[in-house]
Amino acid sequence: MTNLVKYTKIIDKVLLVLWIIFLVAAGLAAISLVVGLFSAQPLADAIHKLTVDQIVVSNRMTTITFETSAVTASDFRNFFVTGLIMITIAVSLLSWGLWLLRAILAETQQGRPFSPAMTVNVRRVAYLLFTYAVVVPLIPMVPVWILLHQFSFPTIVSGQQMIGNGIQIAYQYGAQLFYNLNLAPVFAGLIVLLLSLVFAHGAELQRQSDETL
Repeated sequence: MTNLVKYTKIIDKVLLVLWIIFLVAAGLAAISLVVGLFSAQPLADAIHKLTVDQIVVSNRMTTITFETSAVTASDFRNFFVTGLIMITIAVSLLSWGLWLLRAILAETQQGRPFSPAMTVNVRRVAYLLFTYAVVVPLIPMVPVWILLHQFSFPTIVSGQQMIGNGIQIAYQYGAQLFYNLNLAPVFAGLIVLLLSLVFAHGAELQRQSDETL
């Protein structure tokens, strides 16, 4: 038991350090997005003040044309606000998970592996994994969706590509986003949920033992 308590204390400290590092990184990213939010109009103005109405990126095979006049300050604001929302969701999920893990470690350190609180926290870990499986795939998708639709990329970006023998095709850039449910956290959540039943049974046996004594 002494070694177990020692190891749980070390793990608890590691989790706390990781939590602080993540919060600092998320805070810096949030500050950057807030700065971008308040700089939306200057960003749009800077693009509109370009000497050309189009930005052309070209190599031997492909020519991409970007219509600068189609970008507005509202596009930038929506993109930055969406980024802030996604960061908030990520911070909330990770903070919840780390809090649960530290609560489980605290029960273990106090020699109560089958307490009612332990059972509840283990069950909450399962719910967190289910939430993670559903929500996390959306975090990279939503900003990309905003980028492609709010900025109207299919209409403001066009291109031409040589396909050989002097044949050239013209096209517009579009994109389709596919939501993929991550099944690994779902299965892990089911395992943890079953494990919580074991802890609940252990807690009941511990209660009966305490009442007997």
